[in-house]
Amino acid sequence: MFGRAVYLPGGWHGPRRQHVYFLITMLEGSVAIDCDGRRIELRSGQGVILPPGGLEFFRFDPDGRSVHHWCQIEPSLATREERKLLSAAGHPTSVPTAVNLLIEEGLSVPMNAGPQLNGAMQTLAKACLLRFAAQSAENTEPNKARHQAVQGAVEAVSMNPARFRTAEELARHCGISYSRLRKLFQDDRGESPSAMIWRLKTDHAVQLIRATGLTLAEVAEQCGFSNAFHLSRCVKELTGLSPRELRNTMRDTSR
Repeated sequence: MFGRAVYLPGGWHGPRRQHVYFLITMLEGSVAIDCDGRRIELRSGQGVILPPGGLEFFRFDPDGRSVHHWCQIEPSLATREERKLLSAAGHPTSVPTAVNLLIEEGLSVPMNAGPQLNGAMQTLAKACLLRFAAQSAENTEPNKARHQAVQGAVEAVSMNPARFRTAEELARHCGISYSRLRKLFQDDRGESPSAMIWRLKTDHAVQLIRATGLTLAEVAEQCGFSNAFHLSRCVKELTGLSPRELRNTMRDTSR
């Protein structure tokens, strides 16, 4: 239910699909998380709750070690209203001191403490996630409409990466002007909608390269790249590896 992990510079983890509410809090370094096509960037002192069912891939700070704590609970432990609160905590949020203290308390219990403490640990983990989710709700509520507009655009690209080639096309799909969409993205995510479109296309392509036997031409077509060369260049820029190296890495880790 509680854990601590250390990654060396350039470390990564995934892809994985987990079935719990998963809170990750960064103590040192940083991490970029791809969760079903959505990119989440955390710096030291920030955290986020990842919902059940998402396909996740973690890329840690390339220049220094990264240290994070984690805490998780089964969805069955939360009520319907609590699940709504937890699912809404998907934006980077400063980690409250109370949450850090709860995690430290959970980590202080020995792994072999015995089943008699299982119920108490579940209660502690749930309290930890709900406290973080409450803080996240306080931070994001004033910008709810802005987040919804941006998230709608991100979801549109995530659902069909090959459909959109320009931010103007995406703006028309969302029913707003390009200048408005660009400002919303800059305010909310610090990136342009065009950068988001090609990043999500590339993220999706990386997943297909890792998880399937599709040719590069087939991956390029499914993700909306002009050709395999364009795809390879974008993958190299994002991951630092060529498509062939990505596939070799997956073969090595699966042995």
